[in-house]
Amino acid sequence: RVNQPLALGVNNSQKVTIGTDGNTTFAGNVRISNGQKYGLNGTDEDWYIGKHTSHHIDINGGGSSGSGRSFRILNHNNSNAEMFKVDFHTGDATFAGKISMNATHASTRSSGLHLESTAGHNWYLHPDSNGNIALNYNAGSNETLFDANGDVTFSGNQKITKHLGIGVDYHNDTTLQIENSDSSDNSYIIDAKHTATNANGFGVRFSTVATGA
Repeated sequence: RVNQPLALGVNNSQKVTIGTDGNTTFAGNVRISNGQKYGLNGTDEDWYIGKHTSHHIDINGGGSSGSGRSFRILNHNNSNAEMFKVDFHTGDATFAGKISMNATHASTRSSGLHLESTAGHNWYLHPDSNGNIALNYNAGSNETLFDANGDVTFSGNQKITKHLGIGVDYHNDTTLQIENSDSSDNSYIIDAKHTATNANGFGVRFSTVATGA
């Protein structure tokens, strides 16, 4: 019961020290053999790292069925609010705040956010050097470009299965509704041009098929 720390050493080198306050200091790594568990507060499945009862990192063993098992990072300075969680049972990850990442812009499209399907289809979402944000398929050319000014450019065909309003809210009984209000001369609602070389073509063509009683 001497009020002195206890030291353990090997080859005249101190490796473990148990202080008079009960704290233990290890000079090297601490390993737990395979198949063994580290227990705290009476359980062999939960592990906490932090200060006193307010822990920062929490690995929760949960029940025997796997539900409730998770890895969490908590904010000790905010009443242990959950900042990050990985659910071991579902594989879902939950973030409480913003997610930031760096991308190398247009030079490497695959450096952005990668959305991968099980069928081998890869979509990438990334900003470019002009402040725009692009959606790419398999790191190829831009499929859709969202301009920093609010414009959207599509590289392929567009299909609208509902209703579309240009310059006006859409109506449920109208497929396409266009309105243009201005005070300038020579303005058009629709300005269409079609050039056909050695072929027949139409500038604008409308057809209506109506059935009724």
